[in-house]
Amino acid sequence: MPGPGEPAPPLRARPVFGLEVDLAAWTARGPAVVVFLRYLGSPFTRASLARLQAAFPRLDVRGIGVVALTDSPLAAGRDFVPRHHLLFPVICDPERALYRAWGVDAGGLAGALAGLARGGVALEALRQGHGRVDGRWASRPSAFLVAPGGEVAWAWRGAHPAAVVPVDEVVERAEGLTG
Repeated sequence: MPGPGEPAPPLRARPVFGLEVDLAAWTARGPAVVVFLRYLGSPFTRASLARLQAAFPRLDVRGIGVVALTDSPLAAGRDFVPRHHLLFPVICDPERALYRAWGVDAGGLAGALAGLARGGVALEALRQGHGRVDGRWASRPSAFLVAPGGEVAWAWRGAHPAAVVPVDEVVERAEGLTG
């Protein structure tokens, strides 16, 4: 997993809808937020995406790119993205090639067990019909802020699969890069 001061790995892929995302081209113009999430049926992924969508106008107006990656299949993404009105690109990577390239593929037993300890939230979500598992259930979310020029300015890795991306911190740090 790249840390602050290290070059961001390449990220070039076609999102569910829209033009190809090329992180190098994006960061030639300004900073970018790159978020790796679990499958789209996860209530924790949905919480992270809802918070990112709420923050997106604030980031977009400052020229900060946002892209989210999920290991759900493309068909799930094509259903999910318009239904949830996501305005930023979402890339489906069911083979997890980009997860491996960024060093965020491993889930780990300890993290999975910690997530299960928070099972009350997960069980309630499943009871309500959320949570179809179409990706790796034990993976942990990760987020990166990539500075203009392509260097990682900030990195975060969820302590367990039930972690939600700290979007307020992402926004604050991203705005700090734009002055």
